[in-house]
Amino acid sequence: MKNLLLGCFFFIIISSGCFAVLPPFYQSTKELKDLLSDQRLAEKLGSGQLIQDIIRTENGYLIITPTKRLDVEVHYYPPKYGMGPSQYEFYFHEPVQVEFSHK
Repeated sequence: MKNLLLGCFFFIIISSGCFAVLPPFYQSTKELKDLLSDQRLAEKLGSGQLIQDIIRTENGYLIITPTKRLDVEVHYYPPKYGMGPSQYEFYFHEPVQVEFSHK
């Protein structure tokens, strides 16, 4: 009986790692995939816009096109049940029109 309890204890400890937070590389990759597939991005920028750059900022991402800049905040929430990958939600600001200048 003692061995059974000890075995269950180790199983729980080992299996809890399966639901741990993603490493930073995979977390940011997941966020970028979710951001680029979010319909609100196309609505804010327009489907004819070419994304030139995506810059990680303190609060989220800055998306740059030839004519617009769009700030997207990432709001993080604690994982459900205390374990698992980070839960997050995007907040899209209004895009800012930028002037194209020849230098």
